[in-house]
Amino acid sequence: MRPDLTVLCDQHLRPMKISVVFIENTPSGQNWNEVYVCDSGCGRKYHPQFGYFQLDGFRIQEASQSRRDCPRHSGQAQYLRSQTGENRDWVCTEAGCAG
Repeated sequence: MRPDLTVLCDQHLRPMKISVVFIENTPSGQNWNEVYVCDSGCGRKYHPQFGYFQLDGFRIQEASQSRRDCPRHSGQAQYLRSQTGENRDWVCTEAGCAG
């Protein structure tokens, strides 16, 4: 995870913090993952591989997933960097990516 990013919760628009969580059945087979976590109590998390999501136990709730893929980096979910009025600024986690 890149600690220099300001990742906003897609529901509360508050900055998320990096944490480590256990997630079952990830495509990479890695169960412990660094993710950005909303501290407002909503349970939202963000990871570049999964996008925004919530957990049900240790599994990602598919119905809760919200993902905007980067057009330049296949498999990378964009994150919400800022919102001005109704305009949301979605960006890739890859350094220097304009996608």
